[in-house]
Amino acid sequence: MPTTAAILISRQSRYPDGSTGWVRHAALAVDWIRHRGYTLVSSVGLQTWEMITSLGSLARLPMHLHVPCGAHDDPSRIDADITAQFALDRRLVSFRWVTVDSTAISKHELLQTRDRSVIGAADFLLPVAVRTGGSIESHIATRRPDQLLDRSFHYDGQDRSTVKGYVLEPDRLDPAVESAARGFLIHWTRTSNGPWPGERAVDYYRDVVHSTCYPRSALDTLLRIAHSRLLRPSARHMPGNTPTVSLSGLSPNDAVPLMRWRTRYGQMSFEPYGIGIRESAARRLSVVPVTYYDADNRPTGLRGDTWMTQSRGRITDWRNENEYRHRGDLNFSDLEPSDLRLFCRRPAEVPRLHDATGIDTYALFSE
Repeated sequence: MPTTAAILISRQSRYPDGSTGWVRHAALAVDWIRHRGYTLVSSVGLQTWEMITSLGSLARLPMHLHVPCGAHDDPSRIDADITAQFALDRRLVSFRWVTVDSTAISKHELLQTRDRSVIGAADFLLPVAVRTGGSIESHIATRRPDQLLDRSFHYDGQDRSTVKGYVLEPDRLDPAVESAARGFLIHWTRTSNGPWPGERAVDYYRDVVHSTCYPRSALDTLLRIAHSRLLRPSARHMPGNTPTVSLSGLSPNDAVPLMRWRTRYGQMSFEPYGIGIRESAARRLSVVPVTYYDADNRPTGLRGDTWMTQSRGRITDWRNENEYRHRGDLNFSDLEPSDLRLFCRRPAEVPRLHDATGIDTYALFSE
């Protein structure tokens, strides 16, 4: 008698919402498993697996999670992190560690081993959106004779990303914005392609499932920052992998030309949504200007202060960004509203931001 089921979905476009086909069909498959009292077999580490695991957690399904674990990884740390990220009830969930003997195996090979492990452990296989010619299709084709295949939840539509890049025209910038931004350092934000910093994965995927449009837009992100009065750091591209908050000393006139779609990363460099902190107040909060150095003459003796430095670059001159940084969380809850400004793209967005936060808000473009 079958007792376990796996929902199979190939890699999908970023930025799904509740109307996205594979999301809707995955939710239906989870409900089917719940009604039959089966155990869900799933994993983490990929958007589609994490959506399935989040749906399973929210439905309080018993689950077997097959988790990749490299030769140098700490299983106890991974266990604690996944349990917290997906709000798992450990009375219902067990872990199956996917390990390999060789330390030379690539990440791709480890994830392929993970997929085979999930599929091999399930009595029922429920394909939702499986790419023709892809690895999951090949795993299904070589399934055991005793494994049951149910294509009831198959979705053959073509989902596209709900978030697109756009081009801004600097000559259409509202002149009043320049005056409003003078004397302020601005943290420009962008649409998040996953959970916000500090947000649990299960909360992100829950909001995606219940949304009618992608719920982590740059406007949503700005609202979250303004409500929490907190800027969380990122170590991405930072010297020494130090978690750092970045702000810009550029005027909007100079910042807008740098806002562009980056195909490589599938996101904008940053967007016309930002929070400004008066420069004098920012300095009191230990925000410091970046020290730029020649790419061929990196300074020595900095030790723990490398996060304050940046190469000028060989192709791009990074000095043009006029960057400021703060190490760790930047909490500005003690600042007066007069020390803050919010900036958005459209005039229609101004009332929503101002009414929700009480902070003076300015639209960069008249329309």
